[in-house]
Amino acid sequence: MSKLGFKGEYRVTIRNADGSVKKEMGPFTNKITDLGLNRMFLGNWLTCIMVGTGSSEPSATQTSLDNVLSSSRKFTSVSVNERELDENPAFIKERVIARFEEDWATGNISEMGVGWYVGDWSSRDQPAPSELNFFTFSRVLPRDELGNPVTITVISTDIVDVEFILTLYVDTSIRTTYSEIAGVSRTIEYRPVYMNYRGNWRIFTRDAQLNSPGRPFQMAGYRSPARDSSLYGGFEPIDSSNIPTSTDSPSTTSTFKDTDFQEDVTHTWEYLSANTENGIGWFFFHTGNRSLASNLGYFGIACLFMFKIDPPIPKTENDNLDLTVRISVNRAGE
Repeated sequence: MSKLGFKGEYRVTIRNADGSVKKEMGPFTNKITDLGLNRMFLGNWLTCIMVGTGSSEPSATQTSLDNVLSSSRKFTSVSVNERELDENPAFIKERVIARFEEDWATGNISEMGVGWYVGDWSSRDQPAPSELNFFTFSRVLPRDELGNPVTITVISTDIVDVEFILTLYVDTSIRTTYSEIAGVSRTIEYRPVYMNYRGNWRIFTRDAQLNSPGRPFQMAGYRSPARDSSLYGGFEPIDSSNIPTSTDSPSTTSTFKDTDFQEDVTHTWEYLSANTENGIGWFFFHTGNRSLASNLGYFGIACLFMFKIDPPIPKTENDNLDLTVRISVNRAGE
């Protein structure tokens, strides 16, 4: 199983009409909802940032803010904030900022959230129409230094920037499992070997390659592991020059388990594809999370896993090969 842990934080900057900073607050650690974790497998989960006037304690079962005051999809920045690949767990952060222009969020803000909406919102240069339905990926209450909830008062001439920072944590330890494949007990070792930003939660199914122990199965769009050999830990770095130039595309099926926040993804190589005399000794699996952040393109993070199989799996034109990887997500620390 490849398990990914997510954490979200918020920062708020109140600006005067001339753009000068009036007040800064945060970071505030959020509660990612069950609905949000599920949404990662199903579609865009961050298309707007919301502010509201509710005060209930955030919980995993919530689906929206208590009371939406305003919402913005006028994103002014999407960028990588920080990346640390030498620690365990390794982590990577990406941030997005949405702006609430003058008189968009006038009132008393006591809750915030990121998520998605259903309905017609034609212009990002306007706050959301009141008839939209909003759903939360995460929700947070602004708090003071002692952790007490506070209210942020916004006047009509204030500009409000709400920043959301998403962190992906991945355990970089080598994991070992055992499986009987083709009648032989095999040892499978795996670990993440690369992390990057703006990935795709769905598995890349184009240009898949699967070959002998010196040549990997790889998913389209992955960054060459040879560039990041320090990530390999106990794995021997791979010479990317050994990767074959020919490709064949497997068929892909997936089973989503909404109560467990996980999905089983199976790639199938038919009888005439991916055949090798030496057997299949290792492969890559590329996954991540992605959401369309409106005008600035995609917001998301990707992770590349490497799997080693011992002894290698034989594959001839008489064999049909299925490889299944289970992706599991949760809130970091759970």
